[in-house]
Amino acid sequence: MNLKNIQNIVEDFKGQKGKTVLLRCDLNITKEDNTRILILKPTIDFLLKQDFISKIIICSHFGRPKGNLEDFKNFSLLNNVLPQLKKIWEVFILDWPNANSYQEKQFNEIPFQNYQNISSQKPIILLENLRFHPGEETNDFNFAQTLASLSDFYVNDAFSVSHRNHASVSSICDFLPSYSGFLLQKEMEVIKNLNNNEKGFTTLIVGGAKIEDKIGIISNLLDKVDKILIGGGMIKSFLQKNFINNEISKKIMNNYDKFLLPQDIIEAEEFSNDTNTKIIDISSFSDSGIIMDIGPQTISNYTSLINQSDYIIWNGSMGVFEWPKFERGTKEIALSVSRNYSARKYAGGGSTIEAINKFNLKDGFTHISSGGGAFLAALEGEYLPGIKPLLAD
Repeated sequence: MNLKNIQNIVEDFKGQKGKTVLLRCDLNITKEDNTRILILKPTIDFLLKQDFISKIIICSHFGRPKGNLEDFKNFSLLNNVLPQLKKIWEVFILDWPNANSYQEKQFNEIPFQNYQNISSQKPIILLENLRFHPGEETNDFNFAQTLASLSDFYVNDAFSVSHRNHASVSSICDFLPSYSGFLLQKEMEVIKNLNNNEKGFTTLIVGGAKIEDKIGIISNLLDKVDKILIGGGMIKSFLQKNFINNEISKKIMNNYDKFLLPQDIIEAEEFSNDTNTKIIDISSFSDSGIIMDIGPQTISNYTSLINQSDYIIWNGSMGVFEWPKFERGTKEIALSVSRNYSARKYAGGGSTIEAINKFNLKDGFTHISSGGGAFLAALEGEYLPGIKPLLAD
């Protein structure tokens, strides 16, 4: 899978001047973590160095606004992102929309101002939250065309939303020459290597509450890995051998020797932080019980296998790690993965990244994907709506 990449821009626009680039990013940072800004720096710095580019317009979503004024305050890039961007670059906010237009859902046009004369460097301009416009998430062609009218070409460096059919990800490529940024290129190279991996003993660690969310990645990677470790609430589906449909069930049962299930678990009476719990052998688990974490013997078994692995792919927690009482399984597995210094280790998915950050272990991984749903969709072998238009002819 070859993408039209950011280096191709230099060839395509050689000898030209005054060009504007629209850069799609994911700026969903938090007060504690601005990693999503830092990983964009190679792409932005590269664009700043190009003589033919006169403006860089950054666009991003932020959270999931629903349309009320309180959302406008909480999800505004002006309030939440611009101060962090300004710590690295000189950035101006494009004041669109305002609170009144947001409440009334009136977004007929995007006003645009030439910042060339007031900027001491090549101007970087930030659009307000794309999801303030209803056309973003409906993949509206008119909204995509309006965005496209601001620039001469488009760069997608938002791998994390490239599985979504949104206007700034998909339809916009119908109106502009489109390229991949450095971050997106790296993510797709990792996915390609994982899907084509034929080197060494490979372990897939899969957790989470529901098997429906993970059956795609299990099905796609089943023939490409040697062992699959199961954790989280989805353990129950394996005990019941309930695998969505007959086709999936047959595929899993034909490869059941690849799966390693918990030997013991932490069972709770109810889903609560202060519920009564006990460590039980997996054979004693009843359908009425609630699985909160894997048990100590399972941690030992899983760690032993992780230590033997040459390649490790991890998606999904082993239990309800958000509550300290049930964090041990996820924490110990994360530690085991990070301490296998000879292996190549990849992680993706929202809860997985949250756990790695919580336990301060991100330096122990070869690659942590910036995308949750996109990482899963790509591993499942899907053509992502934001990637397909970037494929080289």
